[in-house]
Amino acid sequence: PLMQSKNDRGRIVLPLHMSLAELGEKGGILAGQSISHKANTTPNKIVCQVIPQKDQTILLAITTDDRTIQFTSRYQVVPFKIDG
Repeated sequence: PLMQSKNDRGRIVLPLHMSLAELGEKGGILAGQSISHKANTTPNKIVCQVIPQKDQTILLAITTDDRTIQFTSRYQVVPFKIDG
Protein backbone atom coordinates (compact mmCIF):
# COMPACT_ATOMS: atom_id res chain seq x y z
CA PRO A 1 0.00 0.00 0.00
CA LEU A 2 1.00 3.56 -0.55
CA MET A 3 -0.35 4.63 2.85
CA GLN A 4 -0.12 2.96 6.25
CA SER A 5 -3.92 3.26 6.59
CA LYS A 6 -4.32 1.03 3.52
CA ASN A 7 -2.42 -1.90 5.08
CA ASP A 8 -4.54 -5.04 5.13
CA ARG A 9 -4.51 -8.70 6.06
CA GLY A 10 -6.67 -11.44 4.67
CA ARG A 11 -6.44 -14.45 2.44
CA ILE A 12 -5.86 -15.19 -1.21
CA VAL A 13 -8.04 -17.82 -2.89
CA LEU A 14 -6.78 -19.18 -6.22
CA PRO A 15 -8.76 -22.25 -7.31
CA LEU A 16 -6.76 -24.91 -9.15
CA HIS A 17 -8.14 -26.49 -12.30
CA MET A 18 -5.16 -28.84 -12.61
CA SER A 19 -2.90 -30.73 -10.23
CA LEU A 20 -0.01 -28.97 -8.50
CA ALA A 21 2.36 -31.30 -10.38
CA GLU A 22 0.91 -30.22 -13.74
CA LEU A 23 0.96 -26.54 -12.75
CA GLY A 24 4.58 -26.90 -11.66
CA GLU A 25 5.53 -28.60 -14.92
CA LYS A 26 3.55 -26.57 -17.47
CA GLY A 27 2.74 -23.34 -15.64
CA GLY A 28 -0.55 -21.57 -16.12
CA ILE A 29 -2.82 -18.77 -15.06
CA LEU A 30 -4.89 -18.85 -11.89
CA ALA A 31 -7.73 -16.39 -11.26
CA GLY A 32 -9.32 -15.82 -7.88
CA GLN A 33 -9.91 -13.34 -5.09
CA SER A 34 -8.23 -11.64 -2.18
CA ILE A 35 -10.53 -11.48 0.82
CA SER A 36 -9.83 -8.86 3.48
CA HIS A 37 -10.23 -9.47 7.20
CA LYS A 38 -11.53 -5.88 7.48
CA ALA A 39 -15.30 -5.45 7.92
CA ASN A 40 -17.47 -4.16 5.07
CA THR A 41 -15.00 -4.84 2.26
CA THR A 42 -15.55 -6.58 -1.05
CA PRO A 43 -13.15 -9.19 -2.45
CA ASN A 44 -10.55 -8.02 -4.96
CA LYS A 45 -9.80 -9.82 -8.22
CA ILE A 46 -6.43 -11.60 -8.45
CA VAL A 47 -4.71 -13.04 -11.50
CA CYS A 48 -1.58 -15.13 -10.98
CA GLN A 49 0.64 -16.38 -13.79
CA VAL A 50 2.87 -19.29 -12.78
CA ILE A 51 6.13 -19.59 -14.72
CA PRO A 52 7.38 -23.10 -13.99
CA GLN A 53 10.47 -25.24 -13.73
CA LYS A 54 13.83 -23.60 -13.04
CA ASP A 55 12.45 -20.02 -13.09
CA GLN A 56 9.75 -20.74 -10.48
CA THR A 57 8.34 -17.24 -10.78
CA ILE A 58 4.85 -15.88 -10.29
CA LEU A 59 3.42 -12.69 -11.73
CA LEU A 60 0.60 -11.51 -9.49
CA ALA A 61 -1.91 -8.71 -10.22
CA ILE A 62 -4.42 -7.62 -7.57
CA THR A 63 -7.15 -5.25 -8.76
CA THR A 64 -8.59 -3.03 -6.03
CA ASP A 65 -11.11 -0.19 -6.22
CA ASP A 66 -8.20 2.27 -6.47
CA ARG A 67 -5.67 0.54 -8.72
CA THR A 68 -4.06 -2.70 -9.91
CA ILE A 69 -1.04 -3.72 -7.86
CA GLN A 70 1.47 -5.94 -9.65
CA PHE A 71 4.14 -8.16 -8.08
CA THR A 72 6.80 -10.49 -9.39
CA SER A 73 8.07 -13.12 -6.97
CA ARG A 74 9.68 -16.52 -6.76
CA TYR A 75 7.67 -19.43 -5.42
CA GLN A 76 8.24 -22.79 -3.82
CA VAL A 77 5.67 -25.56 -3.48
CA VAL A 78 5.49 -26.67 0.14
CA PRO A 79 3.19 -29.61 0.94
CA PHE A 80 0.97 -29.19 3.96
CA LYS A 81 -2.06 -30.83 5.49
CA ILE A 82 -5.23 -29.00 6.46
CA ASP A 83 -6.77 -30.43 9.62
CA GLY A 84 -10.50 -30.93 9.66
